[in-house]
Amino acid sequence: MTITFPYIWWQRSVFCLIAAIILLIQPRLSIAQEQQVPEYHLKAVFLYNLVNFVAWPEERYEQEGAFEIAILGDDPFGSILDQTVAGEQWHGKPIRLERHTSLADLQDHRCDILFISSSAIDQWPDILTFLDNGPTLTVADSQNFIASGGMINLMQEENRIVLEINRKAASRAGLFVSSKLLRLARVVN
Repeated sequence: MTITFPYIWWQRSVFCLIAAIILLIQPRLSIAQEQQVPEYHLKAVFLYNLVNFVAWPEERYEQEGAFEIAILGDDPFGSILDQTVAGEQWHGKPIRLERHTSLADLQDHRCDILFISSSAIDQWPDILTFLDNGPTLTVADSQNFIASGGMINLMQEENRIVLEINRKAASRAGLFVSSKLLRLARVVN
């Protein structure tokens, strides 16, 4: 199976990468300033930009319907994630944001990216069973998420967001993480 990244994707990826780098170094530049970008504003931008640095199995590109980002548990982003994805598309499909309070609520939905909030992280073993290595990118900001089989962890360290990536877990789900993202992350196996 060959995964190709179209030219438009390439242009958009470079733009998003530059924006992410600016957001990463911005807190360092603004130490003298009193106001810094709140943690979950940065995490919302990172969560959205994962769309540009992960490739799903070929059949997902051909399926109908929106590209869905789901939040399981309490939503730490507030309206910032809604604003971030508003009007955006993934390969011609609108990006839709869904919020689910429980795993049972998620049962009837397919999602492409699943953010597991700290209020739902204790359900992780059940979530893993539910997803059954399907092509859903799992993301959290929890201390042991990667070690327990999660794919991407967004950790805050010294006023910046550090990405931890479990490439094997992503690969088992049929997802391909771009080398550009891997260079910015801590890769954990």
